[in-house]
Amino acid sequence: MDSYEVGKIILELKTGIDMVQIHYREPFWELAIAYPGITETEINELTTGNFRMAITTIDECLFFLFSVGRIPWSDAPYEPRISKEPMNYSINFPKGRGVPLVLLMVDSNTGCLKGMRVMGLGNLVSTRIHTICRTLENQRPLDKVKYHATVEQIYKRYPHSEDMLKTVKPGDVFAII
Repeated sequence: MDSYEVGKIILELKTGIDMVQIHYREPFWELAIAYPGITETEINELTTGNFRMAITTIDECLFFLFSVGRIPWSDAPYEPRISKEPMNYSINFPKGRGVPLVLLMVDSNTGCLKGMRVMGLGNLVSTRIHTICRTLENQRPLDKVKYHATVEQIYKRYPHSEDMLKTVKPGDVFAII
């Protein structure tokens, strides 16, 4: 999708299930949170609630963990080598600047975009995330079958997002309060 507009349909998010996805859409990160029949209360929490994010690497797999307002922690794996061509994960940010994060709120029954929120990740977190992605990019090509099996095994060891939080290093946490 070239641009986003509340009320528009995002077909790939019309799944009918709860889902959290993260993608890098150079020059910004996109976090899509989709619930079937997302409520106004959930949209309000996602729009104005305290935003907490952590990253962790488990068995060379990068996971983003999120909690917004009273909405519990959730997670999304991210694998930079899934893209056909390497992405430019810049790490040379101007002082005090980082990568924007666009939070999309979607009704997964219809695929309708119900709300958006834009936040800046800041220099340190952006540099940390992009450094991890650059390291993974250097290990091309990706064996997709092995990657998916590894993620499946990680979810067996850490069945809840809160379990994954135990693997997060202190510098790999970000919050907007």
